[in-house]
Amino acid sequence: VGIGNAQVGVSEKAFKQALQQIFPNIVQGLQFQNPQHNIPYAADFALIHESGLSIDIEVDEPYVGNTKQPHHCTNQGKDDNRNQFFLNGNWVVVRFSEKQVVLYPFSCCKVIASVIARVAGDYAYLNKLQGIPDLPSDPMWTTRQAKKWAKENYRKTYLPKRGN
Repeated sequence: VGIGNAQVGVSEKAFKQALQQIFPNIVQGLQFQNPQHNIPYAADFALIHESGLSIDIEVDEPYVGNTKQPHHCTNQGKDDNRNQFFLNGNWVVVRFSEKQVVLYPFSCCKVIASVIARVAGDYAYLNKLQGIPDLPSDPMWTTRQAKKWAKENYRKTYLPKRGN
């Protein structure tokens, strides 16, 4: 339905710059009407490859910065429903933790390039990134873990310091 006005995560601006260096046609906030909800789904980033391959790229934060509410937890089910919506439309869904996109943005791009290579047979992006290290794993979290991290201000351990 167009480009949405969903809130953009604090780490997404810098990640978008990295994505655009590798995938010039990346789109942020592409919205889709969901017949089961009044509110449309918006992809954090969407990549439509010339082959027709469509990739929904998501950046998952463990908790909301200002409210400390747990977010993107394995035991909430919201992301499962959202993933299924995109999968039903023949999209590939790639989820990264916020920590991964902040600390390893080009390794995240390498994962996306690997998907394009495997699914569409286009190795051009992956060849550009062959010198980039593989992405370290970052396991998903539960609500309990997210609450613990919120109390500890865990996100401050990897988010860039804001300007003075």
